[in-house]
Amino acid sequence: MCAGLGCRTVPNTVRWYVRGVVVIDPHEVRTREDLQRALHSLYVGVAVSYHKLAAAAGVTAAPNTIHGWVQGITFPRWVNLDPVLRAWGISEPGALRMWKDAHTRASDEFRHRPGVSLSEILDPFALEVHETITASSAEGRGGGKAEMLPPYIARAHDDLLAGVVERALDGCSGIAVMLGDSSTGKTRAL
Repeated sequence: MCAGLGCRTVPNTVRWYVRGVVVIDPHEVRTREDLQRALHSLYVGVAVSYHKLAAAAGVTAAPNTIHGWVQGITFPRWVNLDPVLRAWGISEPGALRMWKDAHTRASDEFRHRPGVSLSEILDPFALEVHETITASSAEGRGGGKAEMLPPYIARAHDDLLAGVVERALDGCSGIAVMLGDSSTGKTRAL
């Protein structure tokens, strides 16, 4: 299974070696975080500076871009990562295929990862919804702030916004831009 692919079989395990250094097996990469750990493992293990990597033949990424990948700040496109892997010594077609598969799994996993559902946010003020201003406070002074928001009243644009969201859930990209003066309900419409 490992012959000529940059890895060696050790009893009960498979270890990947690049230039004699043990690195993370690309088969273990499932998420963007896994890929970042694998790239970090390569960077630390092979000990080639970002500047030398960026100067290697075929590499188009800048040193700070490679740094972003290794630190998990940004996610590489395969066309940019491939030459960096080659500069790290991963050049055999079978090994590159395994790393490309790892990259694809990490990219696909992120694409299907949901964000935080708005229904899970219990405090509307965490979304920077403005506090409601009352005509008078309990003490009889004007301009007090209510402790809770009034119930949301659906409006015509809510159906349009829901349509954009439904299409996005079906895999069609879209964008909705809500324009309105301050405190007109743009954030609450979400």
